[in-house]
Amino acid sequence: MDKDCAVNILNGCDFFAEYRISILTSRCLLTINEKNELRMHDLLRDMGREIIREESTKEPGKRSRLWFHEDVCDVLENQKGTETIQGVTLVLPTSNEVHLNTKAFARMHKLRLLQIKCVHLTGSYEFLSKELRWLYWHNCPLRYLPSNFHLENLVVLDMQHSNVKKVWQDIKKLSDQYESCICLPLKEIPDWFSYQRMGSSISFDMPLHADHQFLGMTLWVVYAAVEDRDEWFIPPSVAISDRTNGVDWTYKPTTTAIQVTCQEHSWVSHIPKSYFRYPFKGGERMAAWINMEEPFEVKKCGFHLVYKPDITRDDQGQSSRVNTDGQDELVDIMHPKRGRDVSVVETSYDWFKEDQVPKRSRMEPDQTKDSNTELDQLKK
Repeated sequence: MDKDCAVNILNGCDFFAEYRISILTSRCLLTINEKNELRMHDLLRDMGREIIREESTKEPGKRSRLWFHEDVCDVLENQKGTETIQGVTLVLPTSNEVHLNTKAFARMHKLRLLQIKCVHLTGSYEFLSKELRWLYWHNCPLRYLPSNFHLENLVVLDMQHSNVKKVWQDIKKLSDQYESCICLPLKEIPDWFSYQRMGSSISFDMPLHADHQFLGMTLWVVYAAVEDRDEWFIPPSVAISDRTNGVDWTYKPTTTAIQVTCQEHSWVSHIPKSYFRYPFKGGERMAAWINMEEPFEVKKCGFHLVYKPDITRDDQGQSSRVNTDGQDELVDIMHPKRGRDVSVVETSYDWFKEDQVPKRSRMEPDQTKDSNTELDQLKK
């Protein structure tokens, strides 16, 4: 697994990941190779698993982590879960789909990592832990996301290859403090995204009220590959240019990996204000370019600017400009007052697989020639 991705996962669970990984590497218990991948010897991995098993040798529901298929099925089917459980993974082939009731999670109050595939959940989703940080649910059978999900602490929602057709407005309640991601099989950008257009580039003006109220921005990318492959790639990187001041950045996410598929999917990421090394100011003209590796193609992109909920409308702050077809048009960027105004999105998390290697995510000075070339075209 990519070291920076692992750090992001662990920090999302309130661990001091950088410090602890540095201790393990100094003692040669972990290594970091030239690809920035964390490596662990199989014997050390097996020792860690045995330590978890010995937490409760006869009652798996009293262990902190569950990954062995038979143990997971026994605990979930017979509702033997306890508040000790912090992580569960149950990844099944399509031919072995299982049906479970959400009551199986009712006592897992400390559950923070949930990875399931080809699992049908019925019942109220209020039973899922409020502490949930990472939800990986591939091949989800639901057509609509339940409105009673606990979203307050969710950092990643990965629902690739699912049946979901529509997201709910409460998606904007996801945490505005973290870099967060969602991946869904959707091909449309919601109407409440202030700026959106076909293709991989977009430009817009920062509203005049942006100086102190700005909390970050949410990026929505609709993409597809030219063919299906059993491969995983890093998510899109984003080159952002402040055309007013001539300053460029590149944002590279760490929180997820995406699978090669010709089915259109949406990748959504909330970028907090703290990730920007240069503060945006009202009235500045911005341009952005989405970069995806082959064989992916960006179909559409959109940006939603996130502000404090107590912001009020005025003649100077109620609208801004977005360049769509070479002409500027006024777009209302304001929304009714709300508690947390962000949208989030995706990841996959597998404690024992190393086939997904997302890269570092931070806003960094743009050093890529291709990105600058594309941005220069936007500036014309």
